[in-house]
Amino acid sequence: MIFVIHHKEYPFAKNATFQPLHCGKEISDKELYILGDNTGDHISEKNRYINELTGLYWIWKNYNYQESDFIGICHYRRFFNFRKLNPFHDKYRNADAFKKDDILNFYHENLGDQIKSDLKKYDVILPRKQYWKHLSIKSQYLSSHHEEDWNIMIDVLLSKYPEYKATLEKIENKIPTHCYIYNMFITKPEIFEKFMTWMFDIIFEIEKRIQFRQESYQNRTIGFLAERLTNIYFHHNVYKVKHYQIAFIED
Repeated sequence: MIFVIHHKEYPFAKNATFQPLHCGKEISDKELYILGDNTGDHISEKNRYINELTGLYWIWKNYNYQESDFIGICHYRRFFNFRKLNPFHDKYRNADAFKKDDILNFYHENLGDQIKSDLKKYDVILPRKQYWKHLSIKSQYLSSHHEEDWNIMIDVLLSKYPEYKATLEKIENKIPTHCYIYNMFITKPEIFEKFMTWMFDIIFEIEKRIQFRQESYQNRTIGFLAERLTNIYFHHNVYKVKHYQIAFIED
């Protein structure tokens, strides 16, 4: 199952492959009439700080993903473009743009067969990386966010998982670099379990230490840090990765 993260009204379809999920429903003034992330064991009220991670937590704690062939997330305007089998030759491009009228093409139920076939040969499906010619994964983050937040993330990571030190030294300041963004992935249930256990162990400790700010964009720091943690995790762990372009739906 691929969960499609929503926080507002937008065209969607529900079928055997895709399930729309209203993230932050606990604090939302909108009723989207789709599954919400505020039942059972949830952290939906934290959505303004951690973005789609409230949905990921809900899936991890409440959905019977162990019985699924695959589990993953995308966003209501960002999908994996499974129809584009040959990625761009241009390394600066990682997404195609589509009109809203095209959106249901990316909800096609039959895509489940292609995903299952991919995961017989690969361990995880990730979006094509963003290429930054003059930036590292760290310097790019610092260009838009606060250094103290990055330092907290690194301190938490290495205190809990010191075996990641060599990986961090290899990629943190590497220029140019390639980076996974958008917190999108599809994987096997057993990998999902390991990834979520690792991710939220770090995220909840960062949450205890970080200084949240008044400006709403910077208040979402933990969501942005999670993107970088995803890069660190999949650099460190030796998985076979299949990449797809991103399909970006324009308003």
